[in-house]
Amino acid sequence: MTFDDGYRNNSLWACPVMEYLALPFTVFVVTDFVDKQDLFWFDEVIVTIQSSGCTSLDLRGQGLGVFDLPDPDPVRRWDGIQGLLTELKKQEPGKRDRIVAELSSQARVHDDVSMAFRVLGSVDLQGMVSKGLVEIGSHTGGHEILTDLDEERIMNT
Repeated sequence: MTFDDGYRNNSLWACPVMEYLALPFTVFVVTDFVDKQDLFWFDEVIVTIQSSGCTSLDLRGQGLGVFDLPDPDPVRRWDGIQGLLTELKKQEPGKRDRIVAELSSQARVHDDVSMAFRVLGSVDLQGMVSKGLVEIGSHTGGHEILTDLDEERIMNT
């Protein structure tokens, strides 16, 4: 069994269950994020929008349009978030990061909310490996979309 991205919940929730069942597993971590408190850009967008309660997002100034995020309808809200994430994935990373930073600056997200989206640190990883059932693999350096990279960048990520 594998777990992607190396979220902290792999240590908190998955590891104890896998240990109880004596099932070996692999966690693929995004190496640039180990020991940082940063969220992946897409998680930052999700957490920010879900915490803000906004019902639409006007990003025409950034060339992305208006995104409907109906609050009482979780399915339509999630569809709106996914539409935004799809458009952000198409952006050059620097532009995308600026848009995400602007979104984040407009909403206060409580640490207990964002903590669920944090990634594992080296102490967490060492603790998991010491149990003998866990292997750690690399899921890229910065969670890049490999099909968007040239061969040289792929080899360096």
